[in-house]
Amino acid sequence: MTDEDLRAELERLRPFEGDEPWLYLDANGLVTTGIGYLLRDVDAALKLPWHHNADGLRATPVEVREDWARVTAMPKGLRAEAYKGSLRLSPEAIEAEGFRRLRLLLAGLPAVFPSYNGLHPSAQLCLLDLGWNCGLGPSPGLLGWTGLRRALCTVPPDYLTAAHECTTANINHLTAREARNAWRAQCMLTAAAGTAQ
Repeated sequence: MTDEDLRAELERLRPFEGDEPWLYLDANGLVTTGIGYLLRDVDAALKLPWHHNADGLRATPVEVREDWARVTAMPKGLRAEAYKGSLRLSPEAIEAEGFRRLRLLLAGLPAVFPSYNGLHPSAQLCLLDLGWNCGLGPSPGLLGWTGLRRALCTVPPDYLTAAHECTTANINHLTAREARNAWRAQCMLTAAAGTAQ
């Protein structure tokens, strides 16, 4: 994918993931920033170029650790704005991190779906979205999605089955999750229609 393709993908992800320049806790209590960038530990946060809101000066590692401690001490489930502190990422840093994460996903998807490079482009886009949302590893990552993997690793790929296997649970009936699931299923149905012609 070109930089323009990656930028377009980040724009597509924003309505689903949000775009917050500070640290916050997601619904599961995991530290996140940017366009849904999960940060597994404070070391991951230290790799990002944090700056002070007030003067734009670069934050020190000690200041990043303090902000991490502040956010992780807060309750999960608050609106993202409630976690806003004195540090932030620039739009350029958010984009650069998004590009890095998308490139890692694109490099890793063929290991989970050996047929990835030969799949219909809309199915590839769906898998990129799922990888972004769930990760590539074992459950909840895509390596654990045996039904979807089986459907897409058949010859030819079974896109109709994949349309039923590519959605995430929505027990709270969230409108955004429902829209994202519908978009994913439509990607697979588009792939099915495209290969049937």
